[in-house]
Amino acid sequence: MDKTNSDAFIHAYNLFRLASLTIKDTDNLQFYVYIKGWITALRYDLPWTDIYCEGHFPANLTQTRTLQYQSIQFGGNYERTECVFECSLDTEHGTIGLTDFKRKEIGLDPEEPISDVVFTHSVMDPDIGTNGIFGDDDCLFILKSDLFSYCEKHGVFDIQDRYHSLLSELKNKSKLKQPDQHSAQEKQTVFHPHTSQALLDLVQANDKFWKNFDPEELQDSAPTKEIVVDWLSAKGYSRSLSEKMDTILRDGRNKPGGRPEKS
Repeated sequence: MDKTNSDAFIHAYNLFRLASLTIKDTDNLQFYVYIKGWITALRYDLPWTDIYCEGHFPANLTQTRTLQYQSIQFGGNYERTECVFECSLDTEHGTIGLTDFKRKEIGLDPEEPISDVVFTHSVMDPDIGTNGIFGDDDCLFILKSDLFSYCEKHGVFDIQDRYHSLLSELKNKSKLKQPDQHSAQEKQTVFHPHTSQALLDLVQANDKFWKNFDPEELQDSAPTKEIVVDWLSAKGYSRSLSEKMDTILRDGRNKPGGRPEKS
């Protein structure tokens, strides 16, 4: 699935194919990290909080590390570069579920910009020597307009021709692949700024505790009521309310009689 949902962006792992550059080789090129889910939001030295986000957020490269790997499938050793980004919750190309409660948690006054809130994210620079056979990280993007301007300033004047050639190549490859039967069924969940905190916490609990639920493996995949209730109680809900929230979360997923005890 193309995560951009916009013709304005291009995956950063195409950077080498277009301009013979790797992520760590660029200077002053603005990257964007695509996120759909919960991030740990930080602001200065204040307490952190979890916020639900979806979209592209400006990312500045803060650190690179060379990691050593051993390939069982292909033999020998190889290196990958891990790139660590600090991302700003700028909402020009994304949306966030920032409630008044969350603002207070991170000490953000109503008049202060949300762009002051950041999160960190790590991606792997594409392995150019293996033509991506070890996989590409597809959450890192560049605005096409920024890429074209950057390349032209650095002497790559045929960048738009290169881009259109790459686009044709990718389209031809996509025709050979089987369509993803699940992508059309995916729900695009976006929380507006005034979503209740209880609903956001319910969604976070669902993602945290029920992500790997398998009705055929109920004993091993369903969380215990105690674990979920304790987690909700730690967020400030009363014990009785936490139990009701847990009941909502597990409705229809537990067989009659509840989660079986492990023998």
